[in-house]
Amino acid sequence: MPNQAFIFHTGFDDLFRQVSLPRNLEVGKDPAELTLTLDFDKLWNTPQNIDLINNGNTQTFDNFPDALTMVNNFALAFE
Repeated sequence: MPNQAFIFHTGFDDLFRQVSLPRNLEVGKDPAELTLTLDFDKLWNTPQNIDLINNGNTQTFDNFPDALTMVNNFALAFE
C-alpha cells in the first residue's frame, strides 16, 4: 500500500454495481446477524490490478477506466 491518500469517486450510474450474496437469514424476534467479508487483496488485484501509487486518484471524469476497474473489483471482493 502507498504512504499517501487515495480517492476513487464512482458516482455515475454506469458505475453502479449490485452485489448478491447467498446467505441464510431468518428474520424473527431475535436479532438477526449478517456478516459480510471484504477481501482487500481481491479489491486491489482481482480481476485487474489497481496501481494506487500511480493511479490512486480519480474523480471519474479524469480517469474513467480506473474508476471502472475499482467498481468491478469491489463487486467481486465480497465473500
